[in-house]
Amino acid sequence: MNTASTNTIESGSAGLVATVARAGSLLSRILTDQQEVKPAVRAASNAELRLEVLRDREGMERLASYWDDLLNESAVRTPFMSWDWAEIWWKHFESEYRAVFGVAWGEDGRLVALVPFIVGPGQTSTRKHLRELAYFGGLGEVVAEGLDCMALPGHEALLGRLIGLVFESIRGEWDSAYFGFADESSPYFQTLHQALQKYGTGDELTNRQASPIIHLGDKAWDSYLMERSGNFRKKFRRISAAATAEFQMSFREPVGEEDVGHFVEELLALHGGRWTEEQSLFLRPRARSFHHELAKRWINERRVVLLVMDFLGEPVAANYAFADGGKMWDYQGGWKLEHIELSPAKLLNAENIRRAMAHGIKEIDMLPGDLEYKSKWTGVSREVVDLVAINPQSVRARVFQSIRTVKRVIEKVFPGGTTES
Repeated sequence: MNTASTNTIESGSAGLVATVARAGSLLSRILTDQQEVKPAVRAASNAELRLEVLRDREGMERLASYWDDLLNESAVRTPFMSWDWAEIWWKHFESEYRAVFGVAWGEDGRLVALVPFIVGPGQTSTRKHLRELAYFGGLGEVVAEGLDCMALPGHEALLGRLIGLVFESIRGEWDSAYFGFADESSPYFQTLHQALQKYGTGDELTNRQASPIIHLGDKAWDSYLMERSGNFRKKFRRISAAATAEFQMSFREPVGEEDVGHFVEELLALHGGRWTEEQSLFLRPRARSFHHELAKRWINERRVVLLVMDFLGEPVAANYAFADGGKMWDYQGGWKLEHIELSPAKLLNAENIRRAMAHGIKEIDMLPGDLEYKSKWTGVSREVVDLVAINPQSVRARVFQSIRTVKRVIEKVFPGGTTES
């Protein structure tokens, strides 16, 4: 490249960087100048149903006795959507977020549909200055990977009206929307997507990821293992024999509330041996507190599954999962790197699968992440995406979008020169 061309590019780079700086300064002023919109409660009704928007603590209290009854009959049902998860999450994050619930009541007073949203600071360094709209529990330091709307069978069409009612009531109260780990196979996905296309702009499906699924059915361990490749079986049997002979491999589970806290701490210590608080939200103080409380509440019902693997009586790996309705969600884990040659994650996964079979689990969702210790156990997966958009009525959102556009231009011209917001 000649000198003239080089000078032209450097000049262009300086101009783009200056533009980003000016836009960032403008965004900071907007964040402090933009007035808060006072919350409102709106309602609509017809001959048989009553639709309304509920807010914050009062709304949570009205829904408490109906929430799980609706969830148990909804087409989408995960532990992350349960009342216990929502209540404990709200206990830890109420000070930072506003709840917005679109609800439909039947003529008999029964809750027949629910759209659970929150508005509050986003997750990234730039988005934390935006008022982000998400599913209830979908922001903050506790990661929830299976959130959705709820509806009784035959009332699914109501969700479109409910979501529209919510968006109409919060027109000036959000800047950007972020619905993470959204499952496109959900019967409610398109309803939300269409609402974002109507009330937002720049809607995108980003960060597409595979979520491996293990279909167990009524299989026994030996027959399941035979479905894996010959090399997989050979390696697994070798490391299992070595771990048993050389390290007296054994497994433990908490027996009740009295010792579940100790198991959670072992899990956190093993997870923290691989990651820092900056790298893993799971290690942050409020996430720690959340999972201590949740595990204690669910352990006696075996809705939480904590499994620790010991070598020579010392913990070397731990796994944390949720179970409900014959299905398991494999949530988090950790292991010591000093035993990496024995693949502790693989040994622990094998024991977790064996025990799941013994307790009647028919399916294990390994949750999103293209990691070998997940994908080697199955050839089946579902896909999840992040569904994002901005509010066209928000000045700060338009400034944010302009900054992001400029950054993307810089990234194309100077790869590696900036980071995505």
